[in-house]
Amino acid sequence: MLEFASVSLSLISVFLIVKNSLWAWPIGIISNILYGILFVDNKIWGNALLQVVFIIQSAYCWYNWNKPNEYPIAWMKTSGRYQSLGAFGLLFLLVFGILHLSAGEKLPYLDAITTSLCIMGMILLAYRKIENWLYWMCADALFIGFFFLSGLYILSASYIVFFSLATSGFITWRKKSTNTFVNKQQEV
Repeated sequence: MLEFASVSLSLISVFLIVKNSLWAWPIGIISNILYGILFVDNKIWGNALLQVVFIIQSAYCWYNWNKPNEYPIAWMKTSGRYQSLGAFGLLFLLVFGILHLSAGEKLPYLDAITTSLCIMGMILLAYRKIENWLYWMCADALFIGFFFLSGLYILSASYIVFFSLATSGFITWRKKSTNTFVNKQQEV
């Protein structure tokens, strides 16, 4: 029941994010609380901790998204892309180090990669950067196998839907963007 409720609310939240709706954030926070309980019960510590991070990030996203003129949907500059990849690498090393030291962790490499991808996706999502969807697509693809191997079959199946939503979000946001990828490449 907990797995179904967390997945359902999360799907609604992501659908609302694709639609650029502020309602995504309070629904997402409730979903994060339920996911956190589920992951603690299953000893998936990286993703349990990720839910705490998501709650904080969701509150920040909710705040930022109330300023659509300040944070319009847009592409990152090339330098920002490189910085986000560097930050992802450092974040992965930090998260893996923490998970590697914890006892009872299931699949620490995969947990660290998905945790790091999600944190980076949320950071970019807070500022409505189109590239956030690329991080989410990578994380969702990995989550399909990760949750299957962890015995969380409903979650595994739901990430096929999340991957589809992330792809839809990328396409939708690309069409709504205030700048173009080509123009940003020429600025550098």
